[in-house]
Amino acid sequence: MFTSFDGIPRETQGGPGNIIFKILKTINREKYSCDFLSYGNYLINPLLKTSTEIKPGLKKTVTDYLYCKSRVYRMLTANSFYLKRHFESRDRYFAKYSGNEIYEIVHSHDTLSGYYFRPDKKAVKILTIHGNGSIESDWADAASKNKYIKEFIPEFKKREIEAYNSADVVTFPGTYAKELFLSDYGIKLRRDKDLRVIQNGIDTEFISEVKPEKSLLEKYGLKPSHDIVLLNPAAHVRQKNIDLVIATVEKLVSMKRNPLLINAGSGPLTGDLNSLIKNKNLGRNVVLAGKISHSELISLMKSSGAVIMMSERIIFDLVILEAAACGIPLVTDLSGGNREMLEGYEMLAEIKDKSPEATAGLIMDKIYSGTLRKRKNPSFRFKTKMMTDAYEKLYNEVIR
Repeated sequence: MFTSFDGIPRETQGGPGNIIFKILKTINREKYSCDFLSYGNYLINPLLKTSTEIKPGLKKTVTDYLYCKSRVYRMLTANSFYLKRHFESRDRYFAKYSGNEIYEIVHSHDTLSGYYFRPDKKAVKILTIHGNGSIESDWADAASKNKYIKEFIPEFKKREIEAYNSADVVTFPGTYAKELFLSDYGIKLRRDKDLRVIQNGIDTEFISEVKPEKSLLEKYGLKPSHDIVLLNPAAHVRQKNIDLVIATVEKLVSMKRNPLLINAGSGPLTGDLNSLIKNKNLGRNVVLAGKISHSELISLMKSSGAVIMMSERIIFDLVILEAAACGIPLVTDLSGGNREMLEGYEMLAEIKDKSPEATAGLIMDKIYSGTLRKRKNPSFRFKTKMMTDAYEKLYNEVIR
């Protein structure tokens, strides 16, 4: 069984849902029958060929829409009374399935879902940690904006530690991801764990089939007067430093340039970012496109002049891999997991100073000048098959 605290297996998102989707799509079905569990979703041996075959239920679709569109709904669902009942409901839901003890392997793709399978004596428990270190770091923005979540973080941390300590094998998408999680918790974690690194992979065949579209750029605000398009595929959370990206655009404008920055993402800081754009009078230069489809994102990458990312605590970001597979210039640094992904990448404009002035100068020097241009990346090695083969090898090993 694969588990995740939330969501469903889909290629149109990052994180656990994306990785589970790829494993389900490629795993040997003659040998393995694979179920999936997340809050509100128990799927028995789903057969996946395309990401459109599993869709969220009507209730989830409606609530997601209301959360994005209605400030009143966001306020109602952020109060302590609602959230207390919501997390109690999650506990009851997972408890209903976690006590069955019918699986040979339980592969949890986050600690909060893995927590419920601690008592399972039959299954080999594999835990994959995709997050940015501890849950306290990963949920920092949500906690800063919600008193109840902030109060509940110690309980989440306790559960995360128990999930880790009860797992038989723990995997991480990169070496930095492993080091970050271990350093966040220190001596609270058992030291006798079987730790593995299985790097993320992406569908390069799908990426090669997607074409650039100028009309897509126009849909998201491109005007004839714009002299470059920068794409920032990033969730609206503190670690992504979108405020620094916007400040860099502001600096380019002050240098008599007219860039268009398209951000593809959403999150708890959307309101703050909209206010920032308005206060800086950058409405013509910065567009928050919200969540977009996977194919649109890849097309935007291929249509843009460069992808810019100024994140902190980077683990093994799928959008970085996708941009590299597209052969598009990347404006980012080599901190954290980026070094594992991008060292030797010829289309890298490496950020060494994250100040807006320095980053704007780098973009002028490497992107506006044409020093770095889009081209194919035939040596790209982080492919889906590499990742799924490694997971299947692990499954074969633990059930012998």
